[in-house]
Amino acid sequence: MKKDYIYIFLISFIPQLIILLLSPPILFWDEYSYLNNVKRVLLNTPYFEYYRFPLLWWMLIPISYITNFNIFLIKLFLIFVFSLSVVVLYKILEEYDNKYINYILILFYSLNGLFLIWASRIYPDILASSLLVFSIYFYIKYFKDSKEKNLISYSLFSVLSTLSKYEYGLWLISSMIFLNNKDKLKTIIYSLLFLTPYFLYNLILYNNPIFIFIEQAEVVYKYTSYQPISLFLFSLLISSSAYLFSLLQNPKKIENYNKSIYLYIILSIIFLAFFVKSKDPRYILMILPPFLILTRIFINKIKGLQFPYLFLFSILNIVSMYYGIIFLINYNTNLGNTYLNYIYRASDYLKQYNPEVILTNDNWPMIAYYTNSQVYIMYNATYLIPRVYPQFIVYSPNCGVPFPFNPNDYNISLIYYYIDPNGCQIYVYRVNDYFVK
Repeated sequence: MKKDYIYIFLISFIPQLIILLLSPPILFWDEYSYLNNVKRVLLNTPYFEYYRFPLLWWMLIPISYITNFNIFLIKLFLIFVFSLSVVVLYKILEEYDNKYINYILILFYSLNGLFLIWASRIYPDILASSLLVFSIYFYIKYFKDSKEKNLISYSLFSVLSTLSKYEYGLWLISSMIFLNNKDKLKTIIYSLLFLTPYFLYNLILYNNPIFIFIEQAEVVYKYTSYQPISLFLFSLLISSSAYLFSLLQNPKKIENYNKSIYLYIILSIIFLAFFVKSKDPRYILMILPPFLILTRIFINKIKGLQFPYLFLFSILNIVSMYYGIIFLINYNTNLGNTYLNYIYRASDYLKQYNPEVILTNDNWPMIAYYTNSQVYIMYNATYLIPRVYPQFIVYSPNCGVPFPFNPNDYNISLIYYYIDPNGCQIYVYRVNDYFVK
């Protein structure tokens, strides 16, 4: 049995290790944001995005300190958490006898295109979905043995998953519905207890126990644009079509703890389709773990049709794998994601000046990360220059956000210019004085 767990761990860990080893040095946008928050705590750097989901960067503080901000080791830790959650997911599937079916499900789950892309990234989604698996595991255990420690563990991991990404709180809502009244009350008490550090953090720094939750919601509402539901449905079909059949089963005929899983999936799909403005495929990660459990229940009910369904399941997952692999190939072979990247080159150039304040119209978290400076979004250079006193302006006319900017309107000098392999231009200006013409 223990050998099975080792094999399952390796099935999920080795592909991500290979992806990590082949990854180019330039990170995704939000990865720099979370790392900047860690730097703020450990190195007292000025740039800080306080509204970010807290648990990820809180967890990365000791990891970054121990590893001296070694990106490879930080990502390796997150991959380890993901692989551990896959082992726990396999333990949930062990309720059903045929371990070869369980192996097939775990194999294709681990190689899902979304996991291939995101499981080695410094993003909150994988952490949240991994913690969700732990919560589901203890939730099911509590239904079976009624041990208080399992109810406590379920509450703890539900809270941790929610603090990783707030929408995962839908699991806490869905799961509590099927608890008896006494257990509901205890779950609420335990959850509030585990949320206390979060409330205190907000109260101490911002005088509001849910301040960063409100700010995060406001930022998302203001700065993301509506995308069509068709885009979400396309992503759902590509990444999850193999699992959608599991929704055809009658939820009234499954155990209460599995009804919670069914309800969570339905609520999540409705939430992502109708209430989330952006339709990033990454968001679908929140339903993949419970979808796998529901799929195993479905397979157990279709006696005589298991082989044709598993064949279809495999084909549909290969499509998802294909999309993930194509994305990785395109990203990894793009020279713009190497140290030839235009933002990296500008940031690397500026390090010799030890800048304190920079204005830019492109990838401000990345510039902040490499220069350890305060970076402002130059939505209005005329307004900002005499107020934030930047020493430098980093401007991309063709790849950055098209904020209005005419260099001739300011007393600035061009000190660096570069075009990267993708044709992205970058100009670095020194600000000579803060008088606007």
